[in-house]
Amino acid sequence: MTPARTLGFRVCRIGLCAIAASACAPSGLGVVPRYPYVEDSGLALAHEQLNLRIRRDDSVQVEALFQFESRGRAKNRIATFPIGGPRGACRNFHAEVLGSASRSVRVARGEAGSLPVGKAAETWDLWLRAADFEAPRSWLAVRYVQPGTGDFGYVLKSGAYWHGPIRTLRVALHDPHARAAAMIVEGKRVANLGRPHTVIELRDIEPESGVQIEMR
Repeated sequence: MTPARTLGFRVCRIGLCAIAASACAPSGLGVVPRYPYVEDSGLALAHEQLNLRIRRDDSVQVEALFQFESRGRAKNRIATFPIGGPRGACRNFHAEVLGSASRSVRVARGEAGSLPVGKAAETWDLWLRAADFEAPRSWLAVRYVQPGTGDFGYVLKSGAYWHGPIRTLRVALHDPHARAAAMIVEGKRVANLGRPHTVIELRDIEPESGVQIEMR
């Protein structure tokens, strides 16, 4: 568990990793060390939908959808989204809130290196407003492309820093060019896929090992 970096306003830093509350000047960067990560008792992750599409060149298009449940007074937060290995940095990272008050989310590249959730190729910071957690049935959508060849990984363990488990996790693999040999979600392996669409759904999980795709 580890000091938190805060930027711009008073936040309880979460993750699609969680961090301790801290303050800084409203207009300044207010940068302090990132750690430690702590559980955010005011926020639960009700649903996560992960859509993975493997392109012909073996790059992976990622769409991660998160539905929150806020407990107590809503607050602004900065979330950290880790890009997992074994591949390198991503392209076209973008985040938005979907719902009755849809909007783009401010993002900025963070640091690479070893995190409490494991080694990350890079991280991205997301500025989330209190209203994003109060709107009913709103979702946070994160999208990016991870280029390269060879196996692919996605970090789920950051969800362990919400309060409680991820109540519903749905992973959908779209593989129209039959490039994937196997997909492993939290230790559950589906091998010799050979089909364009595969879906795995888990409930009430405290993630540890994440999602891996073994390529042919």
